[in-house]
Amino acid sequence: MHAVLRVSTLVSFTIFAVSAIMPLNLNSSIMNTQLEITEYSYNMLIISKALEQYGNQAERGEKDNDTIVKYLNVLKPEISNDDWPWCSAFLAWITSKIGIPQDVTLASRSWLKVGDEVASPVQGDIVIFWRESEESWKGHVSIYMKETKDDVYVLGGNQNNMVKISRYPKSRVLGYRRLRATKKAPAKSPEASNKKNTKKKKATKKKV
Repeated sequence: MHAVLRVSTLVSFTIFAVSAIMPLNLNSSIMNTQLEITEYSYNMLIISKALEQYGNQAERGEKDNDTIVKYLNVLKPEISNDDWPWCSAFLAWITSKIGIPQDVTLASRSWLKVGDEVASPVQGDIVIFWRESEESWKGHVSIYMKETKDDVYVLGGNQNNMVKISRYPKSRVLGYRRLRATKKAPAKSPEASNKKNTKKKKATKKKV
């Protein structure tokens, strides 16, 4: 119950924040987006964490942005500057912060192998694009926010060298993925464990 309330609060905050950032003609579509919020849905947490970083950008020249280096270090601890492609690292940093780290690399297309494939994305799903050519290894990965007939609006890192919302052609989409956490069984109390051990001992004695 508490988890659902926390996520609902994040949904309200996210809609407010995105409405302030995105162009006015997109707001109505965002407000009408339907997303099933459950205790195990991480879409809004992903968006909320990304919005906290909105506007961060890599420095040009010799100076480095330590925050961008921090994103990169999630995947490559040895990196000490921001002169690397960091869209994948940004998402890796987000997912590690919200407790669902993903087995990915700095290669954007590595996100095609995580989560569940979805045909109809909702806010907070992951979008993977090709770059230069569909056959190339190059790409871009970001967070789905909205779409029009021809374009997808995404929130992500390394978009014009910064964390922002950008528009990309739908023709460049390779796939959409939804990240979910594994539902864990509730931890057993020490009393329950002791009772189970006692029953085992009694059963052993009867057999003897």
